[in-house]
Amino acid sequence: MATSASTCWTDRPVLHDVIIFVRDQDRSLRFYVDQLGFKLIVDHRFENGERWIEVAPPDGSANLALVAPKPDTDAFKLIGGDRWIFISYRRRQCQVQGMDRACLT
Repeated sequence: MATSASTCWTDRPVLHDVIIFVRDQDRSLRFYVDQLGFKLIVDHRFENGERWIEVAPPDGSANLALVAPKPDTDAFKLIGGDRWIFISYRRRQCQVQGMDRACLT
């Protein structure tokens, strides 16, 4: 068993981004932040007027993107109906003391 800090990587999937289709981004943002205690991560307005908002739960375990799709799209039809979750995987690097092990955070 090693006693120095070492770098480890994990190939274990980590939930990173979840896309939530919403009708009203402002109302949804207030709900997640004010009612659920989520933290605002990103609130960016693009030159074309579209907006990208991400919030995260207090433990920071995942980011939820609050996306307002255009009314004439298939994504708009998903609001209030069937849910789709898009999962992206990322590798996390961490420092551990002792044995090399998978990073579970």
